[in-house]
Amino acid sequence: MEESLQIPDEIRVRAKEIASSLPSQRDFGPLDSSQVGPDFFEELKYRPERPRGRRHAIDSLHVWTTSLAFYAPQGISVFEEVEEDITGEGDEPASREERGDKPTDLVKGGDEKSTGSDAEPDVLHVLVPEGFTGQETWISLSVFAAPRTEKLWQSSGWEYSYLQLLADNAELSLRETPWGIGVSARYPNQQVEVIGVDGPRWVLRATVSTYGDMLKDSGLELAQDIVESAVVHRGVTAVGPGECLPIGLIDRRNKPPRPAKA
Repeated sequence: MEESLQIPDEIRVRAKEIASSLPSQRDFGPLDSSQVGPDFFEELKYRPERPRGRRHAIDSLHVWTTSLAFYAPQGISVFEEVEEDITGEGDEPASREERGDKPTDLVKGGDEKSTGSDAEPDVLHVLVPEGFTGQETWISLSVFAAPRTEKLWQSSGWEYSYLQLLADNAELSLRETPWGIGVSARYPNQQVEVIGVDGPRWVLRATVSTYGDMLKDSGLELAQDIVESAVVHRGVTAVGPGECLPIGLIDRRNKPPRPAKA
């Protein structure tokens, strides 16, 4: 029987050091929708039919989804997928070879669920062309439900990302980000950086990756800018801690129908 993967004690000590250095409050993003006013996500209650395919270029600086809004450069492309929960429950994760040696698989850090026509996207892959950072960069965004009284990412969420990458035989270390614990993974021809942010009843996770090269500082800085610009809408629907929130794209050029005048 294969021995289960373990996080080294020195890594856990480093994680505690990073988490303990975090201030109790921060004065920068990402923000909760309650911090920007109750009407900020009003249009997200309207679900228009998709006028375009699931892969398309974003022609606006503001990208809107059902639970997340953020700024990104014009000219990026986005891909919707279905992700698993942050707790790692369910089937054993597929190896890097089993998933296919592709950046879209690796940056997700986990198995895919069945993506039927009614599946609700809950991970958004942002493809940043080479011209922005000097190399093609992938940024994958997911939002997870979290308890009111626990910082899920700092306490255990980072461990799941660490173990997922460890299963792929990566060389791992922890990085201190503006939001606390980050996970760094190095392969012979690839680098992956995982950023996690604890919010009120949610966790925002961004996974940054290149393929065939080491990640440049400009790519990581762009990912951090996107994370800082984000606004998360947790909603009132009951979702278990660690489970993904829907993150399907919204085309805001389609406005909600106005009620008829009396």
